[in-house]
Amino acid sequence: EVFEKHLQYLQNNGYKMVTVEDLGQRLRQGQSVDHYVALSFDDGYKDNYTTALPLLQKYNAKATFLVITNRIGKDIYMNEAEINKMLDAGMEIGSHTCSHNILTDIDPKYLTWEIGSSQFIIEQRFPKAKVRTLAYPNGSYNDAIIDKLKEYGYNQALTGHTGSNDAKLYKSEPMKMNRIIIMDDGKGSEAFKGLLKRGFRRSLFLEWGIEKYPSENTGVIMDCMTSINIKGNGSTAGLVGYNKGIIVLASFFGSDFKSIPDFKCLYSTY
Repeated sequence: EVFEKHLQYLQNNGYKMVTVEDLGQRLRQGQSVDHYVALSFDDGYKDNYTTALPLLQKYNAKATFLVITNRIGKDIYMNEAEINKMLDAGMEIGSHTCSHNILTDIDPKYLTWEIGSSQFIIEQRFPKAKVRTLAYPNGSYNDAIIDKLKEYGYNQALTGHTGSNDAKLYKSEPMKMNRIIIMDDGKGSEAFKGLLKRGFRRSLFLEWGIEKYPSENTGVIMDCMTSINIKGNGSTAGLVGYNKGIIVLASFFGSDFKSIPDFKCLYSTY
C-alpha cells in the first residue's frame, strides 16, 4: 500500500521512473534528467517479483534489481524464471556481488570474484542481462574496488550516500552514485515529499563542502534499520526523486529485516 502511494505520487507529479542504467545513459549523454527518478531494489528478494513488479508495470515504471548471485533461487530470493520475467518486462538486473560480503573487509584478491564473477554469472544465466550497475553491500567501497569495477566495464555503482545525482557529479564520480532509502515510518506522504526535497538539498550542501547540516524538524533522515519494526513481506518500500536532479532509491522487501545477513545500520546523515 505504501509503495503504491509513492508510485502514485511520482506519476501524478510528472516523474519518469527509470532504471539506473537508463539514468546513467542520460547523464553520460548530457540529456536532461528533470523529473527523472531511478529506482533500485537491493538483494533480489522474491517479493521484488511478486509485489513490486506488478505495481511497477501498473504505473509504467522501470527499475533496477541488484541480485546476490549465490542466493538466486534460495529461500526468499527470486529464482531464474522470475528474474527472466523481470528482464522481459524491461527491468535492469545488476550486481550486488556474489556473496554480499562487505567489499572493504575482504582480501582484495577476492574482488575479482565478487565484482567480475557476479557480472559473468548473471550474464551467462540470463542472456538478456547486460550488467553495468553494482550496488555496494552496506554502501562500502574504496579506490581499489572502484578500479576493479572499471576493469570489468561497469558504468556506475550505488553507494549509501544521501543525495541526488547530476551530470557534473556523475561524470566525475560514476562509481559513487547517491541514493536515499525510504521506509514506511508511519508518517505518510508528507514525510515522503519532504525527503524528496531534503535529498536534493543534501547534495547542494555536499557540493558546497558542508558535511553536516540541520535537517527540517526530523534531525536524521535515515537512521538504523533496527529502529523500525518490520512485519510481513513487502512491508517496506519506497522511492525518491527531485525535479532538479535524480535520487537513486533503495527499496527493501524482505520478510523481516532481522533475517538479512549483515543486518546493521547502513548510514546516517548526522
